[in-house]
Amino acid sequence: FTPPCSVPSATTNAASNITTSTATLNGTVNANSFSTTVTFEYGTTTGYGSSTAATPSPVPGSSNTSVSAGVIGLTPNTLYHYRVKTINCGGAIDGNDQTFTTPCPVPSASTSAATSLSNTTATLNGTINANNFSTAVTFEYGITTSYGSTVTATQSPVTGNTNTTVKATLI
Repeated sequence: FTPPCSVPSATTNAASNITTSTATLNGTVNANSFSTTVTFEYGTTTGYGSSTAATPSPVPGSSNTSVSAGVIGLTPNTLYHYRVKTINCGGAIDGNDQTFTTPCPVPSASTSAATSLSNTTATLNGTINANNFSTAVTFEYGITTSYGSTVTATQSPVTGNTNTTVKATLI
């Protein structure tokens, strides 16, 4: 007598460690006593398009087991769909669809010394790297570190992935 094979159960859990280009996909699988292969499907639609093996895989036993997979090469500022996928001798079961959004990369900025100083004017200077996203640039200024005033830089927005010099003239 060979007992019938039971289908596994699969739950897709929240993604973690999300950066501009990487994420960890998480899930819970119960193999229902039959060795179960586990993968994650992911992509920018519910058609997914990419898959990766989970750790651990295969999953044995009959208790809930946490599984995960790190994915790399993601696009910044993009919504991703993903789900855990299981298969054993009883069949295939997909976990529920989940989503996460990769963040935009943070631009880098540095402030340089003011130039063209007079009793009534000054030129504020700085350098921006937009990290390939359009970045609005302003200078804050004032007589205390609470600043109080803002002026838009003469080059704003800044785009690209190189250091760009920006300035604003106060009159």
